Amino acid sequence: MKKPFYKRWWVWVFVAWFIWGTYINLSTNKFPNEGKSMDLIIERGIYLVFAVGIIQLILKALEYQKKIKMKMNNVTELDPNVLAKICAHHLEGLPLAEKTFCELILTSEQLNIVGGGANFSIMIPQIRAAELKTDTEIDNIVLGGYTRDPWPYEKYILKAETETRLFNKEKKTYTHFLILSYINSEGVLASIVFLVEDADEIRAFEAVFEIKSLIKNNPTVTIQL
Repeated sequence: MKKPFYKRWWVWVFVAWFIWGTYINLSTNKFPNEGKSMDLIIERGIYLVFAVGIIQLILKALEYQKKIKMKMNNVTELDPNVLAKICAHHLEGLPLAEKTFCELILTSEQLNIVGGGANFSIMIPQIRAAELKTDTEIDNIVLGGYTRDPWPYEKYILKAETETRLFNKEKKTYTHFLILSYINSEGVLASIVFLVEDADEIRAFEAVFEIKSLIKNNPTVTIQL
């Protein structure tokens, strides 16, 4: 709970500064005239109110900026159980519409995916792999838990496009995809694909690192194809 205004330490610092400064000026007889002494007190009082008001506005602005930054970054404040938290758009793998906004919350026990009015939970022992790939790194298609090898000519097209970009010195904009492989409740290997925005790229890398650290001791699962 926030402290009341009159309990803020810096308010009393300014009050003490006002009283001490006024006392010093009056005690040195700088303004022997009583009317001028009163003017000095009023003048310093106005300065005091003005300074306190300015600092209060600055603190409010900083607090508001912090809240906006936390909201944009989707950060849970001082939650020791959350190892990583990112936002992404669902592409496939869940019973959600494409591009549904989702929030991924990772703890040491599970990965929660909140989106579309539902909360999906994957326990850490279920997770098989987590990867963050760019569109140029993915030259195969992820379809419901299995991948298709790219056609031979697709690699040559990609190589030619890359060489053309380097020759023309064009800047390439990458699209990042978060791919999660896991064993579902039916014991079947499945995958979920998310589209990660540029603003969440760093947090997505951190989340993948945390997931890999958690699943490195998971036993290997044998799947009969």
